[in-house]
Amino acid sequence: MPAQQLIIADSSPLIALGIVECFDVFPKVADRVWIPETVKSECLVKSDAPGAAAISKAIARKLIQVQPDAPETDPTITLLGQCLDKGEAQAICLAKQHSGLLLIDEKAGRKVAQQMGISITGSLAMLLKAKQKGLLTDIKPAINTLRSYGYRYSNALVDRVVAISGE
Repeated sequence: MPAQQLIIADSSPLIALGIVECFDVFPKVADRVWIPETVKSECLVKSDAPGAAAISKAIARKLIQVQPDAPETDPTITLLGQCLDKGEAQAICLAKQHSGLLLIDEKAGRKVAQQMGISITGSLAMLLKAKQKGLLTDIKPAINTLRSYGYRYSNALVDRVVAISGE
């Protein structure tokens, strides 16, 4: 992941990074991190929701910048809205418009984004980058925390990430 790029984040990985308080990785891997307004709303629907306080703080610190949503009449939004939730559709549309790297975890959204030619990454890749940049001592506890919040990562993926991290 080159340092000079734009990352567009969807809700799920944003919440994951908020839960493990790992937003300091963003300036180490990208020059800008954007989220659509809908993603912000999904993440902050309740102030006590998992990750919400960390996300609010990251927005206030300008680690994350909120972008306006594409209009509901946008053909891409109309099409994506048939198979994905609003946040995913808006994040994919924004990534497509600005050639950004899409931070997304859900399989359906990842598949659609790849079919549209959008480069993708996920929350575990960001945790791995955080470990490589010295922002996390151990990746296993962060993954276990996310699993306790209902994040489902395959054992094979976790084993691969842990092996790459050197743990």
